Amino acid sequence: MKQATQIEWIRNTLTDYKKISRNECLRRYITRLGARIVDLKNEGMDITGKWETYSDGSKDYVYYLREANKLF
Repeated sequence: MKQATQIEWIRNTLTDYKKISRNECLRRYITRLGARIVDLKNEGMDITGKWETYSDGSKDYVYYLREANKLF
């Protein structure tokens, strides 16, 4: 089975889970997530992002796939 490219993996994750985090991508050695998000936006995906603060005080930037009738 062929391994997915970075942009394919990001696209699939957004499609399946509706979100993707910066730290999750860094664990997978994807360091240019912002650039890949721009590429996906140019393909027509409606993506937004915001800083999330977790209960342990850590922060992460999370991108969300927006659906036509639902805004994050």
